[in-house]
Amino acid sequence: MNRLIQWFIENPIAANLLMVVIVIGGLFSVSQLDKEVFPGVEANVIEVSVPYPGAGPTEVEEQIVERIEESIADLDGIEEIRSTARLGRASINIEAINGFDPQRLLNEVKSRVDAIPTLPADAERPVITQALWRSEVISIGLYGNVDERVLKIAGEKMRDELSLIKEISVVEMQAVRNEEMAIELSEKALRHYNLSFERIVNAIRGSSLNLPAGTIKTDTGDIQVQTRGQAYSAADFERIVVESRPDGSKLYVGDIAKVTDGFSDFDLISRLKMTR
Repeated sequence: MNRLIQWFIENPIAANLLMVVIVIGGLFSVSQLDKEVFPGVEANVIEVSVPYPGAGPTEVEEQIVERIEESIADLDGIEEIRSTARLGRASINIEAINGFDPQRLLNEVKSRVDAIPTLPADAERPVITQALWRSEVISIGLYGNVDERVLKIAGEKMRDELSLIKEISVVEMQAVRNEEMAIELSEKALRHYNLSFERIVNAIRGSSLNLPAGTIKTDTGDIQVQTRGQAYSAADFERIVVESRPDGSKLYVGDIAKVTDGFSDFDLISRLKMTR
């Protein structure tokens, strides 16, 4: 080491050239680095969320949480499993062992959860993601003396426009309720038309179809045929046929039920603190 230092002292031109090379290499490398003001940090946590509308915490625990825990309990790389059962939703957080590939664990958890055959039919599809911790840069509050749906549409438009800005990586909407179609049946109406609750449910379920219907082969190529009968608006649900009578008349959902195109039924208060 001393001889190397002595050599550079005796050859100052070589030392200066080495310094120039290091500076140029550093400047070139800086331009190739990914730069973020508030970088996201990948966590070794896998999140499993299963919406189960209308179910209580006990039912969510017994029919979803316990079954998912049993299906993934023997997977390699799991440090800890933390589960929460609340009204209408199950949340399972799976923490990976330090050093274990979280992407591998994510794929294995997806395979196990998707293969569970005994989840309730009314439960929605499980959403499985890897947790990513992000730091918030800016918050924007949107308010006005208008209908909630108008505010949500305006917020979605603002989100989409902000997402188009190259310097912005993620834009999320918060403090918004999920849209929900509510169909309210009265016992009096069911008795009047001599119908059961299951009859109405089956009629609505049978009218919401999106099924493949085969392929038509032509000289220019194949045409995929699908059968679609999905209801999207309150008017669509009101026109669903519940019963066809011998005289040709029909009984519709709108004749016996109140259909409301609104939002999930829970209280939500959002505040944005203004500072200068």
